[in-house]
Amino acid sequence: MHRTRTPQRPLVPHLRLVALAVACILIAQSASGTATLGTEPAHANPVTAQSVVAQPAALRVGIVHTVTAANTRNYRSGTRLNNYYTGRVDQVKRLLDSQGFVTAYVDDAGLASLATLRQFDVLVFTMTLATTPAQRTAILAYASEGGGIVGSFALSRWDASPSYRFGYLPFLGMHGYPGVFYWPASTAALKPWEWGEISEIYNVKFRDDPRMYGPYNLESASSHWILTNGFAAGESRRLVDRLNRFNEILYTMPGARNVTPLYRYNTRVDRVTTDDVQSGHLAAWTSEYYFGRFVYFGFHMHDLIVEGQSADARTASVARRVLVNSVRWAGTRSTYFHLPKAVSMTGSAWYTRETLFINQTVTNRGGVSLRGPLRVEVRDPAGQVVYRGQAYDDLTPLPPGWSYTHRSYQIPLRNPRPGTWRIRMTYQYFDYFRGGWPIAERTLFIDSTGRAMSGSRLGAQALTNAGNRPVIGSRIAGNNRYTTTIALANHGWPNGASTSNTVILATGAGYADALAAAPLAGRLDAPLLLLPPTGLTSEISGELRRLFSGRQNATLLVVGGEAAVSQSAVNAARQVLAAAGTTVTIDRLWGNDRYGTARAIAQRVGTPSQGAFARTAIVVSGENYPDALAVGALAAEHGIPLLPVRPNSVPSDIESALQTLGIQNVTIVGGSAAVSPAVEQWLETNGYRRPGVADGSLNVNTRLAGANRYNTALAVKRYSVAFGGLRDQTLFFATGRNWPDALALGPVAARQGNAAILIDGTEIGGSPTVANYLMSRRATPPTCIFIGGTGAISDYVRGQVRIALGR
Repeated sequence: MHRTRTPQRPLVPHLRLVALAVACILIAQSASGTATLGTEPAHANPVTAQSVVAQPAALRVGIVHTVTAANTRNYRSGTRLNNYYTGRVDQVKRLLDSQGFVTAYVDDAGLASLATLRQFDVLVFTMTLATTPAQRTAILAYASEGGGIVGSFALSRWDASPSYRFGYLPFLGMHGYPGVFYWPASTAALKPWEWGEISEIYNVKFRDDPRMYGPYNLESASSHWILTNGFAAGESRRLVDRLNRFNEILYTMPGARNVTPLYRYNTRVDRVTTDDVQSGHLAAWTSEYYFGRFVYFGFHMHDLIVEGQSADARTASVARRVLVNSVRWAGTRSTYFHLPKAVSMTGSAWYTRETLFINQTVTNRGGVSLRGPLRVEVRDPAGQVVYRGQAYDDLTPLPPGWSYTHRSYQIPLRNPRPGTWRIRMTYQYFDYFRGGWPIAERTLFIDSTGRAMSGSRLGAQALTNAGNRPVIGSRIAGNNRYTTTIALANHGWPNGASTSNTVILATGAGYADALAAAPLAGRLDAPLLLLPPTGLTSEISGELRRLFSGRQNATLLVVGGEAAVSQSAVNAARQVLAAAGTTVTIDRLWGNDRYGTARAIAQRVGTPSQGAFARTAIVVSGENYPDALAVGALAAEHGIPLLPVRPNSVPSDIESALQTLGIQNVTIVGGSAAVSPAVEQWLETNGYRRPGVADGSLNVNTRLAGANRYNTALAVKRYSVAFGGLRDQTLFFATGRNWPDALALGPVAARQGNAAILIDGTEIGGSPTVANYLMSRRATPPTCIFIGGTGAISDYVRGQVRIALGR
């Protein structure tokens, strides 16, 4: 193969480097002495108890000290609590400074600035009892991107009871009801206490904030890393709060998969029974929120870190370790936790007593709490707006899996205009990755005769006002799969065909024949073009003329029989080139089925005669495409034949190819459902593969597999870089949901010496281990090239990739 390899870039230090991201490939020695590849977690969304975390020196911590919260007053005396609040904040800062963290204060302006927050790996909130809308928006964005948050009796929360009349707060000094604190008369400082947008980071249900009577206990509720690091075996993590004080009582939200308890209340250990009903409830927890992490203490953890009035020496020692561990854990970005956001909406309308009545129901189908306006807009048949309404004139919170119905909007209508009336129902919620505040909307239609209205009917639901974050990288794409392969050929062979003067043609209607063609394209340094069943198109004709411009000879190598690529299409291609003065040779490789075609291709490819992959073949499933696509670049790079098999047997054509080629080593790509242990054993028994090699090893006789197609593709990528000589300073991304784009990508990626991976092109959460891998590359982010149009990999996903890489 003829290509020029560019020198590798030096490693560039990254401002937000943490210990987890110092390497993307971990190589360890197994007991047998065979090197093995490190792997990302097999499961999509682990909340691990033993996560690797950064050392304090690597973490920058923002200690939040804002005026909005500092201006709280004692509700009895009216005196400001600034000194009391400041003392607690300083107390936390002194502890973190003593442990080696790099700390700085964050004021009101900084808390409202995402650019400022990005300077920190973790934010610590100590009794931050109110925040402004701008601050809450910045906090949400910061956490979505990967920022860590640790709160101690701080930030906003909300009561998840759907029966509550949202917009009335009876327990914060409002309406004459004595509360614990009150704020200056500012809507920005009042409602956020219970109803702030950042409640979705919590993803728990607030129950109450009753007085707890000391000395009550806080007892560990899990074996999370925060509660195990630095503790001796059997050492108690129990905390004892000596004071009588108000604490927050919370429930884990139904459907919230990202919440891990840390502490629960034990109020039965003292002689006061008044608070015993609170015993056992959630007191502290962690959550993973997209790229970020969150730790919250519903009690006054900031007081327990100092021996004295609140805590004895043992409690203070435990509290300090737990708080320091919490900052370390929250400040370390390691895994992406996908929290899908989606709502469904329905409704009904009817007309009676000269009044139009509307019921509107919204259901949270996602995995995180939502909060936003639930609205209706009524237009008459002429398109004129006659009514706009919002449920309770406030924001409607929705826990995951819950529904809320706003009953009977009432619009007086005398003699409604004849025709079809439209009732637009909407619910708006925050989604950072969708560009801010998308709107789920659905329209009710109701027909009027001028005096009466018929029953309503529902239209389709849509998501509007939905954008994406700024994208990263470049895109190689055409208008469809056929023009995308043309764009790939332009990218890989900008100066025309290589010295082999060959182009490979395959059908774009199915993947079976062309799956095995990647090593052939690599061996011949030839682009792969897909043809539609209808025959040659003008675009493909133009690309053939470009590739062979000025060439005297050309070879069109067709894979598949005439049922796949018709002879008329091949003849048309010949005529196009002949008209330009090029002599064309037609060569067709095919068999009776996909396995026969693969055999014909493999025999043409041969197998490497020397080097690491000498006498090696790659075995993949012949019944699905992802695994073969994932290994296409490696196969093309080294000219390793790709041999498809059935899940539990080796077809006779493939057996013949193994024998004819003299195969002595087989790399299996795919899990046991794709290539069964029975096939693996058959290969070893018949001498085509050496037994005893661990999966994921840097050895030609390994198996490369993951829990799904994306994990397998990542395993192949690591192997291709660590053992196969490909580079990953530039990464090609192809959708894992379809095959045409990746089919033609393998030869291009190999020609440029770069690795390729599969990604869910509609939502990075569909391939979370890819997100994890990209997070590990924040220190040395790759150049990203996305294959296919927005239908294959959306700009929404490109924006998510940018965030994953910390750009």
